[in-house]
Amino acid sequence: MGTLRWFAGGQERRERAIFLINQMFSEFDSKNANPLYQVLDSYRTELKFDGTSTPYILNRMNIDISKVLLNNNIRLSSTESSQLKELRALSHIRII
Repeated sequence: MGTLRWFAGGQERRERAIFLINQMFSEFDSKNANPLYQVLDSYRTELKFDGTSTPYILNRMNIDISKVLLNNNIRLSSTESSQLKELRALSHIRII
């Protein structure tokens, strides 16, 4: 999947977020024990099936990811960190 344009709509952002989450899942070591996996899984389900606004879902996801990382002292590998950075960047919407 290619890079996302800055003016991409909600559906494109939603599809890219699901793609990135699936990509991260393939690289997690202990999926069920990892609270980050559980948070990402719940948001992947919400992105797939919920009609809520994509930017709203992505903003809530960013907050919950931050909470999980801080509360559980989770350290990410450089690959996971770059994937998470790209996932978080999907919520950055430029308004001209």
